[in-house]
Amino acid sequence: MRWTNEGTHVGAPPTGGAFTIGGIDIYRVENGLLREHWHQLDQLSILGQLGLLPTG
Repeated sequence: MRWTNEGTHVGAPPTGGAFTIGGIDIYRVENGLLREHWHQLDQLSILGQLGLLPTG
């Protein structure tokens, strides 16, 4: 499953900046049971959108 969420940064310290994050979840089902789950999201993109990455 591919997904996208939007939010406002309220972390420590809160910037109040808006961000969009995308991610992918992969599920492996065997005999009708969930056996494995992989979750990947782009946290580096959030830091860039909020201006929290070091520059040069």
